[in-house]
Amino acid sequence: MAEDVHDLVIAGSGVAGLSAAVYATRADLDPLVLEGDEPGGQLTLTTDVENYLGFPKEKAESGTDVERETVDVGGVFYAVGHTPSTEFLDGTDVERDGEGYIQTRTDETGRPTTNTAVNGVFAAGDVADPAYRQAITAAGTGSMAALDAEQFLETFAEEAQSPVETPA
Repeated sequence: MAEDVHDLVIAGSGVAGLSAAVYATRADLDPLVLEGDEPGGQLTLTTDVENYLGFPKEKAESGTDVERETVDVGGVFYAVGHTPSTEFLDGTDVERDGEGYIQTRTDETGRPTTNTAVNGVFAAGDVADPAYRQAITAAGTGSMAALDAEQFLETFAEEAQSPVETPA
C-alpha cells in the first residue's frame, strides 16, 4: 500500500466537514475527507434543504466491509451529525460538557475560536454547538476550523524549522 501523507484529516462529509475541506484546500493544505454512513452528512436526511455545499446528486451504496489504514497527518478535523457523538474522545484531554458537546476556547480578546483544550484539535459544527446545530452554523464553524488548523500548521512548521539554541 502506498503511503499518503495529508496535512489534515476531516472526519465527516456533512456541511462542517465539506466547508472545512474547501477552506483547507484554498489554503494549499492537502485534506483527507473521511465519509461516514450518510454521504453529505445528517443534513441529507431532511427534505428542507436548499443550496447546500456538497449535496450529493445520488447516494452511494454502502457496504459492511470497512478497510482500515493508518495515515500520517498534520491534524484531524472530526465532523458529526445532530447528536454530539463524541464518545471517540473518551480518554483524551478534549473537554466536553455534560451532554457531550466539545468545549472550545476563546482568543486573547474573548472571541470564540474552534480551538479545544488539546493543541492541534479543533471542533466545529454540531459537535461544538448545542444552541443552533444548523447547516449554516456548521458551514461557518467548519470554515473557521480549517482556518484555525491552517494557522496551527503554519506555526508548528515555523517552530519545527527554527534553530534550537543550546546553553553555552
